[in-house]
Amino acid sequence: MSKRLLPAACAAAASLCLASAASAGTVDLSAYVNSDAKTYTSGSDYPNGLVTIGGIDFLISSIGNGGTGVIQLGSDESVSIADNETGVDTAYVIVNSGYGVAGKNIGSLTFLGAGSDQISVDLIEGVNIRDHWTAYNNVATDIFATATYPGANRFDVYRYDISALGGTLTGIEFASTSLANFPNGQPFLAAVTTTFEGAVGGVPEPTSWALMISGFGLAGAALRARRRLAAA
Repeated sequence: MSKRLLPAACAAAASLCLASAASAGTVDLSAYVNSDAKTYTSGSDYPNGLVTIGGIDFLISSIGNGGTGVIQLGSDESVSIADNETGVDTAYVIVNSGYGVAGKNIGSLTFLGAGSDQISVDLIEGVNIRDHWTAYNNVATDIFATATYPGANRFDVYRYDISALGGTLTGIEFASTSLANFPNGQPFLAAVTTTFEGAVGGVPEPTSWALMISGFGLAGAALRARRRLAAA
């Protein structure tokens, strides 16, 4: 019995530890940025370069003389971002709006896979996008993480499961809806990072931690039992 418990417990704990490690890749948006977040929305303190929010690394493009490059869309505009990644199942995006009114659909993000595979997400104010500035729409229910900078400006991160694409991401479509009923909001995309996190995600859930701890406990009990038998 002890011989079976020991490898089983260790294997369970090891598999959870391996699952907690997530590889990540930052998507380079430098060829697509068209606005400077430091000036077009009075966000003079926005960063560029490698930025970590919520434990996720993002590559924020620069534009002009040290500006913070973002893809800003006007009414009924879209941009196609080319990508070529395999072995990914999760996308983290930094997306905000220039203005915000809760409940408005101001655009979409579509993740493209091989062939005709795609996953499309509507950007709804108050759900998965909000204003970059706290003076306007200040609520979004699906935020993964946020970073606030001097002047009450912020970047919001959202997490999307793209495992249905089978691990292949060939591109991203970023689009806006009609802004005729202004202020519906002008969406801007600052960064995208993709990861592979597996079935249990990048960080074990509390139940997974409990299983790991019990696994190590069983392993220790098995070792003690074997020592007692050997001494007898």
